[in-house]
Amino acid sequence: MSKLVLYVSFIFMSLFVCMLPNTLLASDYATGREAAISGNYEEAIKIWEKLVLEGDVLATYSLAQIYQNGLGVLRDYEKARTLFHVAALLGYPDAQYSLGAHYLSLAGASMDNEIKSNTAIDIVKGYTWLSIAAKNGHADAPELLNQLETRLPTQLVLDAQAHANTCKDNLIQC
Repeated sequence: MSKLVLYVSFIFMSLFVCMLPNTLLASDYATGREAAISGNYEEAIKIWEKLVLEGDVLATYSLAQIYQNGLGVLRDYEKARTLFHVAALLGYPDAQYSLGAHYLSLAGASMDNEIKSNTAIDIVKGYTWLSIAAKNGHADAPELLNQLETRLPTQLVLDAQAHANTCKDNLIQC
């Protein structure tokens, strides 16, 4: 009987130790969120940067939003894109959608004009990440994809769809 009690105790202690870091991460994220909501972006950034290094997807996405919107820092679209990309690779649909929207904004607001090759690359990347976000349940992604499909040249849509299909199973290559 004592071996069974010892074994069960060991399992519970192991589970507790494994769950402890996740609980602490969640607590730290919430502390950073409270700081950001109260306008203390410097504190939020300090907390979330540490969590980004530990792989926390919500902190990564939130920090991307901080840099994209210039909240307490100079606006830095490149840093925001990098952070959105990391969170997108970690499977976060909001980050996948934001990354797709970011690439589309690089392509320019007006897609009615002639599409240059570098613009086409950004459109394909944007379409790809929006497709991935839609596949992962993001509510707004399908509507934006439909809008793109009606506004873009057919061949560009076909190229974007082909690229999206190759990326769905291997996000690293996107």
